[in-house]
Amino acid sequence: MKKDEAKPAPAPAGSKICITARGKDFEAEVDPDFSQARYYLLLDPMAMTLEVMENPHRNAYALPETGTHAAQFLKAKSVGVVITGEIAPPVQQALHSSEIQFITGTSGKVKDVIQSLAKGVK
Repeated sequence: MKKDEAKPAPAPAGSKICITARGKDFEAEVDPDFSQARYYLLLDPMAMTLEVMENPHRNAYALPETGTHAAQFLKAKSVGVVITGEIAPPVQQALHSSEIQFITGTSGKVKDVIQSLAKGVK
């Protein structure tokens, strides 16, 4: 970035969409398990950007506070919605407490999920 270029404004709280994924790009399959997802793909629909994050809580699945930590992590990243296959009930509660909505039962390629979102279809 050049010195005179403006930095992008931070995303408003809750404006990003997190899609769990088995890979790092749009061709990846949606990961069926939120807690054990390898990657979180953070889509900012306002800025039209994608941030790829390894799930920092992936190997802590058995710990009771894992869901709370994951929810806090995503809230700090301005995530308002999680799209995944399944979310365990305690993790659902942690997301709800962090005011993060979620859509479960999702499968297929990340690019297809994004196209469906763009069309207004779940």
